[in-house]
Amino acid sequence: MRKEFALVCLLGTAKLFAADSATPAGGAAVAQESRTIAVHAKDVIPVNAQIHETTLIVLPQQEKVMTVYCGDKDNWVIDGTENFVTVKPARQGAHTDIHILTDHASVYTLSFTEVSNVQGAVSDVKLFLQPADDGNRVRLQKAPVFVDATVAERYKQEAAAAEGQAESARKEAQQKAKAEAEQFRASYPAKLQFDYSFDQRAAAKGPFEVSAIYRDDKFTYIRATPQEIPALYEIKDGKPSLINYEFANGLYTVPKILDAGYLAIGKQKMNFARVRNGN
Repeated sequence: MRKEFALVCLLGTAKLFAADSATPAGGAAVAQESRTIAVHAKDVIPVNAQIHETTLIVLPQQEKVMTVYCGDKDNWVIDGTENFVTVKPARQGAHTDIHILTDHASVYTLSFTEVSNVQGAVSDVKLFLQPADDGNRVRLQKAPVFVDATVAERYKQEAAAAEGQAESARKEAQQKAKAEAEQFRASYPAKLQFDYSFDQRAAAKGPFEVSAIYRDDKFTYIRATPQEIPALYEIKDGKPSLINYEFANGLYTVPKILDAGYLAIGKQKMNFARVRNGN
């Protein structure tokens, strides 16, 4: 009797262990580890999924999901953010195709099948997708081709705000320089001579932004807030020659009295000339 009882216990234990390791009756198993797939541009990747389970798709870290297209939106729940996409079936036996478009213009195509009732099938829990083509790998090292609309709008607003601030700063600096020039002129009426003629309206605009030109008995001064430092030429006998000067705090200081000349930035010029005897 003891031997028969022991045999029954052993058989019962064997059946218990067999039940623990077997695939659930009439259903699929769940993968115990992730898969890494090297993807060619024309590949369609077959994926098994199971109801009440979510499959996580991980794209290369350099990429961000822009759009996910699903052929059967009624029976599949799809979500994507950064370089992750989650896929979850909502109906047994459902099938769909999924296309993932990224900011680097990559397209990953997957064919999903819900397999909870397919005996012997194994559903995927996590997939790592990596480009197999050299061209796609090189493309990941470059800047994104597409930018999310909300991000692009934010960049546009930030650029507009920065441009507005820069314009305000230029106008403020120009007004300040003009005010300083007027104050300086009022402080030294006997010494300074404002006897230069130039197109003040054009000069006040970019790129020169000149507010005043004047001199004393030794130097010529030009008040300006230029977008970039220009070259200064003196005209003598009808010929221009490059002149050295110092520039600090919005003031050009030329170590001589100029009768005529011009500022130049690229092909743009701003001419000026000293007026003698009211002419």
